[in-house]
Amino acid sequence: KKDLDIFKQEMTAKLQDIELELATIKVKAKVKGTETHAKAVKSLEEASAKINAELAELEKASESSWKKLKNRIAKSIEKLNARTQALRTEEETIKQ
Repeated sequence: KKDLDIFKQEMTAKLQDIELELATIKVKAKVKGTETHAKAVKSLEEASAKINAELAELEKASESSWKKLKNRIAKSIEKLNARTQALRTEEETIKQ
């Protein structure tokens, strides 16, 4: 249970950082971005919402399923972060 709480807390903090980054990108995309950027932000927001739902499911998971879910969530957050950073880099390139 303690492992679960620590994991959930860490992943929630990472996800909040990513969501903050997405909010910043979204605001900038409205001003200088393209429709492609807007669609990318929407896709990333949807991925974030899915991860939030999976984090909520952790409470109900059995010990065997929690380990699988833990790995899936960690990978999903890593992937979401990479996609967010790539979008930010792309956005900064367009601004110049």
